[in-house]
Amino acid sequence: MSDLSPHQASESILSDLRASLASLEAISLPAEAMEYVESAYQSIDRLSSHLSSWEARVEQTQQESVLDRARFISIMTHELRLPMTSIKGYTDLLRQGAAGPVNEQQLSFLTVIRNNIDRMTALISDLSDIARMDSGRLKVEILPLSLMNHLDKALKELHPILQEKGHLLKVEIPETIPPVLSDPNRLVQILSNLIRNACMYTPENGLIRIQAAEDNGRVRLEVSDNGIGIKPGDLERLFTPFFRSDDVVVREQQGWGLGLYVVSRLVEAMGGNLGVKSEAGKGSTFWFTLPAASVGSSP
Repeated sequence: MSDLSPHQASESILSDLRASLASLEAISLPAEAMEYVESAYQSIDRLSSHLSSWEARVEQTQQESVLDRARFISIMTHELRLPMTSIKGYTDLLRQGAAGPVNEQQLSFLTVIRNNIDRMTALISDLSDIARMDSGRLKVEILPLSLMNHLDKALKELHPILQEKGHLLKVEIPETIPPVLSDPNRLVQILSNLIRNACMYTPENGLIRIQAAEDNGRVRLEVSDNGIGIKPGDLERLFTPFFRSDDVVVREQQGWGLGLYVVSRLVEAMGGNLGVKSEAGKGSTFWFTLPAASVGSSP
């Protein structure tokens, strides 16, 4: 019973009651008693009907709630994009000395502002993606794509982070890997997110390894690190929205707990699977699969 929905559990109980009434019919009962049995049958049928109507109303309310939330997030992110872009642009101009020389302390303050703007921009982007996915408005263009080409794009964006932390990067992708069926921008987004996570949670001068292999019509890519790893209790909630571990090292890193959730939804939208293997203190391996395309053109 614990694995059943409330409606299923109720129907199971009503079914047991019907069976009990049926067993009463099998024995000889006075006419007056049989009237009570028939009345009980009618009451069960009415209750079952009410349960079905209730379940339908609850489902409708939940769907409307999801759509309302998606609309609110869509409006909010749209209204925030323009001022955030303006603040970012003026901050960069000030840092470059466009309004006059800036001293070291002023530059430090402006850098803090710029970093927080980047955090807010990432949050707005993630919330916008979630709203589109929840409302069914997420559009993906599935094409045969070169995994290596799109990995190069992701690594180009992340080069400053890798360089700053002194990580050793090893890319082991065979030339025989077929193209994958995916959306170009979303594929780069998935790769960037997983590699950025590996950078963030791996101490300086760590090792990040990227591997890929073909398996039964699918391509599997792994991003491994020798970082802090993930506690067993955190693994279960890792792909839920706004989850962040209470680990001190994790809390030191900036983030909103949405990146992996967005990645999981995107991989699912493109017909793939996502997973993780990890041990606290010994590093993590995040992997995802995508359908392989026939060898041919691969942008």
